[in-house]
Amino acid sequence: MKKKNINLFYTILFTSLAGLVKPLALNLGIIQFFILFLGKREMLKNLKVWLAWIFIVLIVGGYMYFSYKLYLEYGNTFGVIGGEKKFPTLHGLTVLIHYPKLFYMSVVWGLGITGWFSLIYLLIKKKFTSVEWAILIGNVIAVFVAMRYMVNQGFSPHYYIFMCFYGSYISGYAFKILKENITEKEKSKKFNIAVAILILIVFSAHLYHRTHPLRIHYHPNVNEIGVKLKELAEPGSLIIVRSIANERERSTWGNRINNFEDPRVFYITDLHGWSIPRDDKGYKRIKSYVEKGAKYYIEPFRNPVDKELEDWLKQNSSQIYADINGRIYKFK
Repeated sequence: MKKKNINLFYTILFTSLAGLVKPLALNLGIIQFFILFLGKREMLKNLKVWLAWIFIVLIVGGYMYFSYKLYLEYGNTFGVIGGEKKFPTLHGLTVLIHYPKLFYMSVVWGLGITGWFSLIYLLIKKKFTSVEWAILIGNVIAVFVAMRYMVNQGFSPHYYIFMCFYGSYISGYAFKILKENITEKEKSKKFNIAVAILILIVFSAHLYHRTHPLRIHYHPNVNEIGVKLKELAEPGSLIIVRSIANERERSTWGNRINNFEDPRVFYITDLHGWSIPRDDKGYKRIKSYVEKGAKYYIEPFRNPVDKELEDWLKQNSSQIYADINGRIYKFK
């Protein structure tokens, strides 16, 4: 009994920590439920199990509520209950092109090539146990919960991290079954060599793709202009940064508030200030931030995006740097 209570404590501790790092990690709770439902159904009659799940939800929910209060006070969006939402809309679920994108992302960042082939092989051979089914169900639910982000290659690679574990797990399981069917020593040795070569080829291809993404997906110029600002700006300066994302989502996702604030320039420079969305027009918002003490304005686009703002900047600031990565202005 004592050992069971300790295991339950560890379940609460580590599931809660995972949820605090990323609320989507609560799909662990879904996986835990289906492991019991499919393989140990009698344990669902244990009140302690349900209380543990409730306690986990309260811990993560309390943190999310705290973040929501920060959103109300400062405007920082939080992707579940504060401002921006990662949940799909009914219309978004009906857009067929989203599903090939999800499959592509799962190959590159999730299950991988070996994971997908292993999944198909294990299903054909009917080798799935309650554990494999439970993890699969938890993965699928998590994908649909955060589908709006998970179809976007620029924003979503880290959302597939839980799928990496599943891909590794079922790949090892599938290769174990394959090897068990090879009993002769010489054949077993050849099999091990072939598997090692295959894994090396697949890993190399994955590594290259992950380290050479298309520029359009992550806009490296934002990092470059941030590095330059760090050289020019005085410590403690307040800055304004135009983000690469718009203030509202696309119509596919319901035109809801978008988490447009790009934190990279702030992180690189160790400075504070304000973000404005890519589609912000005019100079009123920027002027209000200047009145609050903003000293620099960073435009991560080489060409002007708003003539009215450009005219205002000419009168109220000096352009102190410009290159293909963007422009930096210092207010008078």
